[in-house]
Amino acid sequence: VRLAVARVALDRRGAADARPHLEWVLARAPDDAEALLGLARCEIEAGRAAAAVPLAERVLAREPESVPARVLRGRAALELRDHATAEGHLRAATRAAPSDGDALALLVRALREQAKDGEAAELAARLA
Repeated sequence: VRLAVARVALDRRGAADARPHLEWVLARAPDDAEALLGLARCEIEAGRAAAAVPLAERVLAREPESVPARVLRGRAALELRDHATAEGHLRAATRAAPSDGDALALLVRALREQAKDGEAAELAARLA
């Protein structure tokens, strides 16, 4: 139930409302991937991308192919201006889920930040 409440809070009210529910879940199930990624999202939205990295990495250590974890890890890297790391995670996410619009949009951003404009434009056309 707490994860469901946290999901609704993240989608409708924001990270601050979701955090206590996610922390409650993690106190009882420290390896819960959904709660770890929810908390990572909270950290990114609160401007603490560096705090999101170990949370996403914990999920990736157990689930290396997790698209949501790759996307959040890539998003955190972008916020930290580590564009090459972001590109790597986002490429992995788009390989596993080619129609994931969030992953694709973030990959386009990572490529543009590295002046890889040609490839960024090709991928951006897929978003339209």
